[in-house]
Amino acid sequence: MRFLVLLCVLLMAVYAEGKRIHGVSEKNVSAMKVGMVKVLDKIPRRWVAIYTRLRKKLSPVRLKTLLYLNRKQLMLYCPRFVRLAKLMIKARGLKSNTKNYERIGHFFGQRSYRIVKMREAWILTDPQRMTPSIKKYVDDTEVADLPCTDARKLNLKP
Repeated sequence: MRFLVLLCVLLMAVYAEGKRIHGVSEKNVSAMKVGMVKVLDKIPRRWVAIYTRLRKKLSPVRLKTLLYLNRKQLMLYCPRFVRLAKLMIKARGLKSNTKNYERIGHFFGQRSYRIVKMREAWILTDPQRMTPSIKKYVDDTEVADLPCTDARKLNLKP
C-alpha cells in the first residue's frame, strides 16, 4: 500500500514538472516574456520618433515587421533566458515570483537591444520583405502565448 502511495506521489511530481521549462513555471516564463517584449516594443517607437523628426513617415508595414523581429528574437533565445533568469534569481536570493521574472525579462530586453537594432536596418531600406504571414503573426499572437522554443525549428522567416 505504501508503495502505491509513493508511486502516485512520484507520478504527480513528474507530471507537474512536465509543464515547466528548466524548472520554472509557465506563469513565471510568461511574465518574463512580457517584461522583455515591453522593452523590445519601445525600439520601433524610437524609429518612429526619428522618422517624424525627419518629416517622413514610417509605414505600418515596416512597424509590424519591427515588432515581428522583436518577438522572433525573444523566441530564439527564450530557453537560454529562462535558464539564466532562474540562476540570477537564485544567486541574488530573491523569491521565485512573477514580479522578479518580469524584472529580469526587462533586463534581458535591454541587453538584447543591440542585437535587435542591428537586424532592423534592412526593414528601413527594403520594405518589400514584409510578407502577409508576418503581419498575421504579429496581429494574432499575445506576448505571453509565444512559444518558448527554438525559433529555427518554427521556420519563421521574414
